[in-house]
Amino acid sequence: MLALLALLLVSQSFWPIHVSKNISASFAISYTYDSNPFLYSDGQIKEFLDGSTSKKFMNVKTIDDLTVKTDLRINFSIGDRTLSVEHRLRHFLRNRRKDYQIIGLKFRFNDRMTLRFKHIPDFYIRAYRDRDEDGSPYKEFTYQLNSFSIRLRPNEFLATNLKLSFYDYPVGFNEYDSKDFELAVLLNFTNFKTGYVFDLSKAKGVGDEWIADPSFVEHTVLSEAKLTKGSSTYRFEMSLSRRIFLSRKDAQLDPLHVGRKDWIMKSSLEMQRRLNKRVTLTTQMSYSLRNVQSDFKDDIDEVKDYKRLKLSIGFRFRL
Repeated sequence: MLALLALLLVSQSFWPIHVSKNISASFAISYTYDSNPFLYSDGQIKEFLDGSTSKKFMNVKTIDDLTVKTDLRINFSIGDRTLSVEHRLRHFLRNRRKDYQIIGLKFRFNDRMTLRFKHIPDFYIRAYRDRDEDGSPYKEFTYQLNSFSIRLRPNEFLATNLKLSFYDYPVGFNEYDSKDFELAVLLNFTNFKTGYVFDLSKAKGVGDEWIADPSFVEHTVLSEAKLTKGSSTYRFEMSLSRRIFLSRKDAQLDPLHVGRKDWIMKSSLEMQRRLNKRVTLTTQMSYSLRNVQSDFKDDIDEVKDYKRLKLSIGFRFRL
């Protein structure tokens, strides 16, 4: 990789021959420090660092980690239409169970309409208790995701996005299987974007009175400011979400969802610097946190609150 980067930096015509003018590609690699990939609360982090042998920390080698991210995209163009095939890989240096991949397809009809499909075959969150089984043992809490979306942009000022997602969880956590409907409305200005996102998640548990119901509705406001100066572009993004869980179960049966309301804040600052026609340097700092409140479980913040800092540097190559 270092040899490839050196050649790209000194030569703007590293690939003098192109297979077809209708085919293009890009490849990106980045290295990210992640302070909290498992989204643990302060109390859980202290418990792990104090040497806990609890099964809740299965597959956890370190609280923080270094992640190597690779993104490959191949574009096939015919007139105004473009089909993009994407593959993203996330590799954790120490916590290998957190590795995952994303497979995506994007079909852009024109400037006004784009269709997307995304598939994540296996995403490991962390170990959770299977509360439906005697003794409440800890098990791997994972999901498989398939999502479909359509983006409509009737003019330069307005864009809307409709997305339907299907989450499939393993045996023992089937109550979390869900269908998510998301509607986003975005307003685009020259160097500023703002918008609102509505998300409704209906989980399988809503139909069974004896299991938990993690269904929720979420409202998000977001904004993005961009500044271009010479060959550098600076981008600041921020979002604030209010997630309200819809469980109507008995609080003893579903203590983690009944009467629960979350505040989720995310922010990031990114710099992209074009080094030549084919190579762009990217650095980013992002911070997120979740604050959880519950009408029935006073100590829920000790389990569900978290803070997360990510610092990354990488390169994008236009092949």
